[in-house]
Amino acid sequence: MGEFSHVDGSGKARMVNVGGKPLSRRRARASGRILMAQETVELVRKNE
Repeated sequence: MGEFSHVDGSGKARMVNVGGKPLSRRRARASGRILMAQETVELVRKNE
């Protein structure tokens, strides 16, 4: 694989122009997990 055009020589991300790319249909799926103390859960449920 070649070098990424969105990363400069020092490894920092930079903006790239994607205006000329054709449209493509994509689908993404994500999941997450939140861990917290039971007391915090109760406060969230009470909207406090």
